Amino acid sequence: VTATDDGDATAPSVNFTTQAVTITVNAVNDAPTFDDIADVTIAEDNSATAVQVTNIDPGGGADEADQVVTLDAKSADTTLIADLTVSGDTVTFTPEPDANGEVEITVTATDDGESDSPNMNAYSYTFVVTVTAVNDAPIFDDVADMEVDEDAGSADVTFTGVGPGGGDDESGQTVTM
Repeated sequence: VTATDDGDATAPSVNFTTQAVTITVNAVNDAPTFDDIADVTIAEDNSATAVQVTNIDPGGGADEADQVVTLDAKSADTTLIADLTVSGDTVTFTPEPDANGEVEITVTATDDGESDSPNMNAYSYTFVVTVTAVNDAPIFDDVADMEVDEDAGSADVTFTGVGPGGGDDESGQTVTM
């Protein structure tokens, strides 16, 4: 470090002084990283969907290369997507039956390094899953078998439990038999 004043610098005057300073940069745990995850669109009642998390890295430099990174995933709306499983670098989920809409899924990578500040051992990214509505088949209760004699004329059949099927988005539909 050199300090200089604006005084006369002509010898024997001296307008500066120099002093050695040692600066130590202490390593801290950097948060792990992974690539952004693209939003996903699937149909209502879809089977399991798998999303791969790519380029998972413990973060930092060579001093963190041996850290173990684990993934976790959470749904912001469990009425739409309740159960998520994480296996290795893959997040798998299935929409709830007859549910549709948008839900945010947050994936968090956590390394086994220090977490006390200023260390950071976790990184999260949120992506959106859009579950599109599909028209479900109408429903009705089982009808008991009937016997009618030939030439007996018409017979009445009573249907119960008649409905449009599916979720709330289909409640306004009319069913005809």
